Amino acid sequence: MVGSLESPSDVDGLSGAAPDAAPAAALAAAPTLSFGAAAPAQPPAEACARDVAVLLALWDADDEFKWHFGGGADPLSYCKSLTSLPVAMGGLVALTTLDLRDCEDLTALPVAAIGRLAELTTLHLGGCVNLTALPQTIGRLVALTTLNLRDCISLTALPQTIGRLAALTALDLRDSRSLTALPQTIGRLAALTTLNLRCCKSLTALPQTIGRLAALTALDLSCCESLTSLPVAMGGLVALTTLDLNYCQSLTSLPEAIGRLRALTTLNMRYGCWLLTPLAGGDRAAQATATTKATGGY
Repeated sequence: MVGSLESPSDVDGLSGAAPDAAPAAALAAAPTLSFGAAAPAQPPAEACARDVAVLLALWDADDEFKWHFGGGADPLSYCKSLTSLPVAMGGLVALTTLDLRDCEDLTALPVAAIGRLAELTTLHLGGCVNLTALPQTIGRLVALTTLNLRDCISLTALPQTIGRLAALTALDLRDSRSLTALPQTIGRLAALTTLNLRCCKSLTALPQTIGRLAALTALDLSCCESLTSLPVAMGGLVALTTLDLNYCQSLTSLPEAIGRLRALTTLNMRYGCWLLTPLAGGDRAAQATATTKATGGY
C-alpha cells in the first residue's frame, strides 16, 4: 500500500520534539502511514487534500517519509487534483518554502491563511494553470524572496499589494499568457534583481514605474508579441546588464533613454523584431553596437 493519511490530525507541538524523536512524534500525532516496496511517482492528491498541514509536518520531520515520496520536491507539488488549501495552513508560521507547482486544479489560495506565512521565502506556483488571481494578502509576505508564477496561463493580473514585497529578488512570470499588465506598484520592489516576462503574450505595455527598479540586473521580454513600446523610464534601470527582446514582433522602436543603461552588457534582439526601426541620432550607434554584441557579429 502506498503512503496514506487516514484522518485529519493536529500537528501542534511537533516542533518541541527532540531531533531523534521527531519522526516518531510526527507519526504518533498523525494518522497511520504505511508504505509498500515501491514509492509512488507523486503523492496522491487525495492525501494532500485531506490534511496538508500533517503532510508538511511529516515532510520536515522524517527523512524516510520524504524518501518514499521521491526526495527533494515539496510533497504538495504535482498534486494535479488538489483544488484548494485548508485555512489551517495559516498556522504554519515557521514555513519557509511552499511549492505548489503543477497543482493544475488549484484555482485560488486561502486569502487569510497565505498572509500569515510571515517566514515564507519561496512560493512556487508554476504550472497552476487554473489559478486566476493572487490574494491581496500576499503583500504580507515580507520575507518572500522568490515568487514563481511560470505557466500560470489563467492569471490576468497581479495584486497591487505585490509592491509590498520588499525582500523579493526574483519574479518569474514566464508563459503567463493571459497577463495583460503589471501593477504600477511593481516599481516599489527595491530588491528585485530578476524579472522574467518571457512569452507573456497578452502584455501590451510596461508601467513607467519599472524604471524605479534600481537593483534589476536581468529583464526578459522575449516573445512578448503584443508589446508595442518600451517606457522612457527604462533609462532608470541603472543596474540592468541583460535585456532580452527576441521575438517582440510588435515592437516598433526603442526609447532614446536606453542609452542611459550604462551597465547593460547584453541587448538581445537577434530574432523576430521585424518592425523595429533604428534609434535616432547618436543612439543609433549604441543600438548597432549592442545588437552586434547580442548577435555575435552577424
